[in-house]
Amino acid sequence: MISVEEALQIIRNNTSPSLIETVPTHKAILHVLAEDIFAPMDIPQFNNSAMDGYAFRFTDFFNNYLIVTGEIAAGDAADIALRTGEAKRIFTGAKMPPGANTVVMQEHVKTDGSKLTIENRELQQGSNVRLRGSQIQMGELAVSKGFYLNAAAIGFIASMGYDKISVYRKPKIHIIVTGNELMAPGEKLVDGKFMNPIPLCY
Repeated sequence: MISVEEALQIIRNNTSPSLIETVPTHKAILHVLAEDIFAPMDIPQFNNSAMDGYAFRFTDFFNNYLIVTGEIAAGDAADIALRTGEAKRIFTGAKMPPGANTVVMQEHVKTDGSKLTIENRELQQGSNVRLRGSQIQMGELAVSKGFYLNAAAIGFIASMGYDKISVYRKPKIHIIVTGNELMAPGEKLVDGKFMNPIPLCY
């Protein structure tokens, strides 16, 4: 009988490198990545709100109140700049309007018509804002060649716009189990023998 280490070395010595194939990203899970993946863009691509709340300019934080002049939903262009003393109702993932740099959670305000009073006095500039490129910046290495692709990696790669990637083709593995004492699951067990579960595990 040989050791596990010896058996592994024999396998390595008698196998050739796997072929590389290009597959749809969503079908690449549990494959080994055959190329380096670089970010083709900043992620996120723009400053956006991490919470449902109100976007405003932090220098207006100590005003008695702000005036809500509209709302921005996720997917809106948000190209109208805030003026001094204004705030915008904003939702998670929505683009921050020009001039705004902080978001107060909706649970931490009082509203009276268009008047907005901020009750959280511990806010800091930039609170509840995801900055452009804060996850990864354009050109940075996102996932390295040789990475074993799990669901999180697949989601990350897809979020950068990759619909196809190069992976190593999965090797074909056959396990041969021998022994007079072994019986297949489903057979009637004979005294002195054991059920062999190995074929069902691969």
